[in-house]
Amino acid sequence: MAAYCQVINGTIIDSKTDSTICFATIYFNGTFVGTSSDINGNFKLDISKMLQ
Repeated sequence: MAAYCQVINGTIIDSKTDSTICFATIYFNGTFVGTSSDINGNFKLDISKMLQ
């Protein structure tokens, strides 16, 4: 059995204004795996929980 440790990170940006979006919700539809962006629009989502 292989072990997976994966983290997705990035920045949420408004495509119309090019400004960051703070406190946005990021998740995989149909799961309980998610997170929120910080005040600068940055987020880190640990998807290893999906693989268990």
